[in-house]
Amino acid sequence: MNIDDIENWARDERRERRRYLMSRIAHYAIWTALGLAIMYFMSGCATTYKTAVLLTEAEDSAMKVWAAAHNNHQTTAEFDLKVMAAHARFNEAKAVALVALKAYKAGGDKNAYIMALEAARAAVGPLLDLLLPVLSPNQYQTLRTSVSLATHP
Repeated sequence: MNIDDIENWARDERRERRRYLMSRIAHYAIWTALGLAIMYFMSGCATTYKTAVLLTEAEDSAMKVWAAAHNNHQTTAEFDLKVMAAHARFNEAKAVALVALKAYKAGGDKNAYIMALEAARAAVGPLLDLLLPVLSPNQYQTLRTSVSLATHP
């Protein structure tokens, strides 16, 4: 094995890692767009669902900034994995909130919906904190303010 073989192998490894991360970014973008669409559809003009919409918008904005930073090679693989894990935790909490919202709309318990929204709000905070290195101070403050405005109905 000579130096050219090693360089080709390293280049292929970087290409595969980049391809994997790009597929994950696309995956998150699709799920975020779907989450936004569902939240907007379900919220209509009612203020009852404002919290869900504000949380999803904050998460969407933060993830777009991260995707741009990743595409510009401003993040490390380790950082990207941490972001993906935090985003997955938020998506899990968002899915629970969606189920609770459907149950609430069908005449279920409002308190269960509020608790699920609080869990989603608690999950978006660490995601924003983790993305602080790629967010401008202004963006971070705007997103944090948006999350703080996301109070239960």
